[in-house]
Amino acid sequence: MKKYLAIVISVLLLSCTKSIDQESVEFENMRNHISTANMFKVDFKIMHAYDYSDKIKIEINRNDDITSHLIKYRVFKTDFCDYHLFVENLVAGQDYRLRLKLNTGDFETQSEWIFFETLCDEINFNPEVYFGSVSDIDGNTYRTVVIDSIEWMAENLRVRKFNDGTELTRIYSDNSNVISDASYCFYNNNESLYELTYGALYAGSIVDGTVTSGKNICPVGWHIPSVDEWTSMHGNFSPVEKKTLAEKGERHWIDADTSFYADCGFTSLPGGMLKTDFEGLGLEACYISSEIDDDGSIVVFKHSDSGLYMKQSNETKMSYMSVRCVKD
Repeated sequence: MKKYLAIVISVLLLSCTKSIDQESVEFENMRNHISTANMFKVDFKIMHAYDYSDKIKIEINRNDDITSHLIKYRVFKTDFCDYHLFVENLVAGQDYRLRLKLNTGDFETQSEWIFFETLCDEINFNPEVYFGSVSDIDGNTYRTVVIDSIEWMAENLRVRKFNDGTELTRIYSDNSNVISDASYCFYNNNESLYELTYGALYAGSIVDGTVTSGKNICPVGWHIPSVDEWTSMHGNFSPVEKKTLAEKGERHWIDADTSFYADCGFTSLPGGMLKTDFEGLGLEACYISSEIDDDGSIVVFKHSDSGLYMKQSNETKMSYMSVRCVKD
């Protein structure tokens, strides 16, 4: 069996291998691409076993203007020849063109142009669900929905103060040495693109009473959900039904299943998080609970894989995540 596996792996490697000195290394099979309101993803191949991820650059234009300096992108090699490109910080409802460039130091190559349009950024609420509302101390108004007799926010929190008026600390991409602060940020430090849709990202320490002196970021009469409240809410749905927690459509979830509405009204949005860097936009929502584990980490609930799964996990107090509040 081991000999058979070794032969299979060798064949795969050979099928992806051309001489590294050969200038015919090219981008191939770039047909599978997806755009959301603020993101673009494309899968492609380079038929060589060498990992070119850190040598690939992009050129991207919007309305004939060069916009590369505003764009953040990541390239991942996922298999022997396969790569993913994720592009962030795109403006909703715009036409773009993009091509990939590879410079090995020995030779250069580039892909053909890909043309795509980003989608509308408006949150796609289910029109058949009754939504209430609640406002925070900054005057932001959020839709709310009742699920199993508990009223939840149907949008991510974006407040910049505790509900007694005390200012929170805003941080940027370097999240070091802020564990003692009640702080927040916006994905990629870009509030103009992300605040209204995805809300703010809050430090896990926001639920630590020794940091906040018992203050609350939720509107008066509301609180950050406990583990029991999170478990009770999502535990009432089967694996298939958990998709109904997510916003329907392709505006914000990459690889979204468009056959499901957020029938319960929760309208989960994949706002990503900040750890050592920003990550997960379009792919994952990470929501803070009010519980701190014995090791000091924060219990969180992650909604991922196009909204199919919601699972309990742990993150440090120095991670920044989304907040949904529930009514007392």
